[in-house]
Amino acid sequence: MLGSIIEAKGLHMDVETLKRFTDVGMKPEEAIYRFLGKEDIYKKFLKKYLADTGIDSIRQSLEKKDAYEVFKAAHTLKGVAANLGLEIIQNKASEITECTREKTYEEFDIGQLERLIAELEDCNSRVCEVIEGYCQ
Repeated sequence: MLGSIIEAKGLHMDVETLKRFTDVGMKPEEAIYRFLGKEDIYKKFLKKYLADTGIDSIRQSLEKKDAYEVFKAAHTLKGVAANLGLEIIQNKASEITECTREKTYEEFDIGQLERLIAELEDCNSRVCEVIEGYCQ
């Protein structure tokens, strides 16, 4: 099945690489399509993601008790992840976005936010490990 996906999408990655991506919640074939089939450009943007995933911005904004910046950082990460085919990251960032939308810091459920951020960080570490292997 994966081999036929690779052939149909015109990807140059091997079946094992695509499997590693999909196992951690990534959809590289959709993202590469967004990059007009240019896998080298996709890799370039994945490397940029590795350099700054945006999760630190969420944590720092929460520590500063800046509700709007927490929302904005999560929303930005959601968009970046969507464009890169990092579906699991997109979904986790979306949960944080919805949890913080139009709320003040005092209205935040801090326990829920901390849990969601921890889940995001856990998913992100697995995703980054796969990206690092792919971009070598």
